[in-house]
Amino acid sequence: MITTLEDLLPHLSEEMTCRELGAKVIALVPVSDRQWLAKQARQALGKNWTDATLKHWLGPSRHSDTRDEYRKKTNLNWQKKNAEHSRVRCRKWRADNSEHYSEHRSHRYFTEELVRLRTNIRAHMRRVVSYAKLDEKPEATFERWTVEEYKAAIEATWKPGMSWDNHGEWHIDHIIPLASASSWEELIELNAPSNLQALWAEENLSKGSQRLC
Repeated sequence: MITTLEDLLPHLSEEMTCRELGAKVIALVPVSDRQWLAKQARQALGKNWTDATLKHWLGPSRHSDTRDEYRKKTNLNWQKKNAEHSRVRCRKWRADNSEHYSEHRSHRYFTEELVRLRTNIRAHMRRVVSYAKLDEKPEATFERWTVEEYKAAIEATWKPGMSWDNHGEWHIDHIIPLASASSWEELIELNAPSNLQALWAEENLSKGSQRLC
């Protein structure tokens, strides 16, 4: 790793942007030395970038997160502190970019297992809530169980030949049927990972709302 300006300069050029300098410093310089060495490099290159601009492209200075991880954490913290404003802004962006958003969601649905599973479970919960005419949000079930827990529970019941690639040929079935629930709380419990199993489509359709035991 480089710790002196003399060793860093051969890797730089006068034509480089602040962003390029930041990337080079992140790649070559230890976290603890990045801020002051970048300022020295700025002066040596004759640039007039502000300290704030340098800091932006260098990311965190006191821990080893990458710049992308740092930005992600920063964005998440902002969203938590400004939850309502963030929701309004997201809704507006989705409305203004509906075509792009639809393509993005479709791509993630077909390429990411957890996204596909989460979408299917939420869609099913919305149907259940609509059927039961209960004024609750389907996402509430995710306060108790993570998508990873759902994924592991379903995969544990796979029969030979089942995979996420051929989901559709098999269905996610509730062992104790949702139709037996008489309250929202019961619906939540029946959507526990332990009450889910994978069934081939033909078997699940023939089962209907009956419990197989």
